[in-house]
Amino acid sequence: MTKFAKNFNWKNSPAHINFLIRYFTGPNNVDQVMSSNYLSSELKESHKSAVKRFIEDNSLINCGLEESLSVILTVHDLKKILSENKLKKSGSKYELIERLINYDHLIATNLVSNYKIMKCSLEATIFLDNYKKNREIALNSAQEKSYEFLLKNYIDDAIKEFISYKNNYTTDRYETNSITSWHLYVEMINYIISSSPKVLGSISNSNLSNLRAAVCMSILWVNELPESWLPDDFETTLSNNAVAINYLKCNARIKRDLDNCQQHSQKVKLVFDKFDLDSCESCKKLKNKIFYIKDFPELPLESCTSQTGCKCEIEEFYDEIGKAEEEERIHNYIMKVVSSRKDEFNEPYVLEKLKALKNFFDDNLITEEEFKQKRAEIIQKYF
Repeated sequence: MTKFAKNFNWKNSPAHINFLIRYFTGPNNVDQVMSSNYLSSELKESHKSAVKRFIEDNSLINCGLEESLSVILTVHDLKKILSENKLKKSGSKYELIERLINYDHLIATNLVSNYKIMKCSLEATIFLDNYKKNREIALNSAQEKSYEFLLKNYIDDAIKEFISYKNNYTTDRYETNSITSWHLYVEMINYIISSSPKVLGSISNSNLSNLRAAVCMSILWVNELPESWLPDDFETTLSNNAVAINYLKCNARIKRDLDNCQQHSQKVKLVFDKFDLDSCESCKKLKNKIFYIKDFPELPLESCTSQTGCKCEIEEFYDEIGKAEEEERIHNYIMKVVSSRKDEFNEPYVLEKLKALKNFFDDNLITEEEFKQKRAEIIQKYF
């Protein structure tokens, strides 16, 4: 756990703020909060330490008897207690609690004596309310700016708006230079921005720009619906806007998959899931066909009648020569990785073992299946 500076202010920590919002905007059982793992790593301190911090600056206060009873007892529990004492069982939960306290304050007090029920103080509640309002304003502003940047194809700027909002108001931290975090987002957004499928040829250029930006918003901001970002005057000759969105996403996905396949193969095979009910018959006529990537047809087809766009998948295809070239590429890659990490191995002859195994395969002394199995065993043992 992190040791915070003496002047640490939890009001500048999204993790601590969201912790309070999650657990203490209303009365809650502190012991139950302690047993939760929510935000444990983001807080950088234990739940116990965080609660202590909030208590010390009067952000958390003890609840009164009524609120405490409301947390620890269900309506069923209250009715049972009232019945045992021959009291009325009708009314709301608040009325049941009031009836129990008026009947015997000592019984009610004893029921909560083993529990620590707390809630945010008035000052903390006001702070959290303002924080949530500011967060909503910041979210709307960041999303609007992202959309405007996407309309202009300024992808990096759109992503920076997203990152800035996330870093200021959520517990997720994003780094602008983190390839691992962002390459998938950026890759798909780039394909969306550059897609102009013929099946959407009837849409004007300005509407196509709006469509691309709207779809990118759903990728970047995840929970955003593309339809909500389309202007009111958006027009398409398709049956509805959702179809246009699906066609654009389909076209971008297939272009991305083709580019990924092209790194390893010259040919691809078009396949469909046997339970696919969405792809149209025009697309399904291409099932199991093999294409050179440069000759692959644009999908969805202009004649597509599906509401979702083609649901096909693209597989790399290798003839016998292609299979041999791919196997050679894979093996060379493995040898390169092993060689670069040879100081990490306890066994000094790993490279020699792999080289000898490859020679056996090249001389047809073992089958391809045996070669791959033995190679996997060596890598698993020594990697």
